[in-house]
Amino acid sequence: MHRAQGQSGVAVVGRALLPGGSGQAERGAEGRQEAAADGQDRDDGARPHETRIGVVVEAKGLAEHHDFQGLKAFGRVTATRTIDGKTTTDVRIFALSRKLSPQKLLETARAHWQIENALHWQLDVSFGEDAQRNRKDNGPTNIAVLRRRALDVARLDQSKGSLTIKLKRAGWNDEFMLKLLSQMR
Repeated sequence: MHRAQGQSGVAVVGRALLPGGSGQAERGAEGRQEAAADGQDRDDGARPHETRIGVVVEAKGLAEHHDFQGLKAFGRVTATRTIDGKTTTDVRIFALSRKLSPQKLLETARAHWQIENALHWQLDVSFGEDAQRNRKDNGPTNIAVLRRRALDVARLDQSKGSLTIKLKRAGWNDEFMLKLLSQMR
């Protein structure tokens, strides 16, 4: 862990490893709090090994100095993955509007990407979004809004079947499409 000190008044608040584990907290020599877990992300030998380290640094005075309203802290998540003997490291930096614990930073970052990835996956499966070539003017934004609303409407339907099947069925069957649209609020 790095500890930065100087004119800016930046100091490390803490660091945490995820996922799960003991959650024990220890006090470091410099008075910082560290929360550590085992960092294992495996059920068996088939899953990759991942260690994520979160560091939160207070941003005292930086918000006013750089005209960055609401800035309270910076967060850094360092993810190290080993897959088939190959290790990669990814570092992400976050500007935070409130000071989180390092553990909470890791949980929040992971939850955000789970939601983002799930939505993107569904859009790609249902609409082939990655293959779309609509790039002119406001077209991409408009069609993205329509796709997301179509998914919302299909999710309201309680009948059996995947969202992709429901969307295709709505395209083939006018009665089913009207039934979906009548459920909108």
